[in-house]
Amino acid sequence: MLRLLAPFALLPLLLVLTRPVAAQSPDATTVVGNSTVAKAEIGVTVSFQLAANQTRDLSIALPAGGYTVQSDIRATGGRGAIQMRADLFKSDGTVAQNYILSANETRSIARVAKPLTVKEPINAYLRIKNGNKPAEYRVTIFSNEKRSFAPFSFSSGNVESFSLTDDNGKSGKLEKTGDDNANIVYKAELPAGEYRVYVLLKNGSDKNENITASLLLLDRYGIAAKPDWRLDIVQSGSESRKEKTLTLTEPGEVYFLLTNDNSVESYEYTIGIQKPVL
Repeated sequence: MLRLLAPFALLPLLLVLTRPVAAQSPDATTVVGNSTVAKAEIGVTVSFQLAANQTRDLSIALPAGGYTVQSDIRATGGRGAIQMRADLFKSDGTVAQNYILSANETRSIARVAKPLTVKEPINAYLRIKNGNKPAEYRVTIFSNEKRSFAPFSFSSGNVESFSLTDDNGKSGKLEKTGDDNANIVYKAELPAGEYRVYVLLKNGSDKNENITASLLLLDRYGIAAKPDWRLDIVQSGSESRKEKTLTLTEPGEVYFLLTNDNSVESYEYTIGIQKPVL
């Protein structure tokens, strides 16, 4: 097998994004050289952990068609940044596509995804190389014909709902980074128009410490929306309320990923959406 020497590419994202709708595969592996090999299937999520600078190969048979390669990543223990790259090889070791995925994320979670077009059937393997911090991975190759919204892997797995009729918003607890409940997905059905989206956070211990969290707008598949829409909350104190304008040019469902970026403190939160006051 080839040894990858190219540097990491920068790809801001997020993530965001699953206890996927895809099934979970057993982590059956073999070791070849310095890489561990696991079998992957279309639409089935492969779960594994990688130590610093470790590599994992996923072998897969791909018929001709359109696919999306996706990975949710979390720094082990919810601490540290994320660096990774993934390259696709044919079974004979020749490169099919370099940097099919890459991430360089200062936060402890990320979702990366990229389309893949296969013109003729191939037996391939996806090589994932981790950066210099241990990390957990959830990798899925979706058929575009069957693809749907996929909640972020490292979350409760539920998609909560909120709407304009919720006068006081929706409230809950946002656990510290590293816990699955540190990431919560919300959705709302909205007509076209302009809205104010707000998040209120209270430090669970009432300590006067930094509050760090974020709210990310997702597309219909659970990927960070384009153009980017993100509400970052960084404030010292025991309570913080931030809001941001969201403009929709057409009606439909919108999804948000609310994330606690603090590895020490949990928060009580309220999230809401309102029409602007005229």
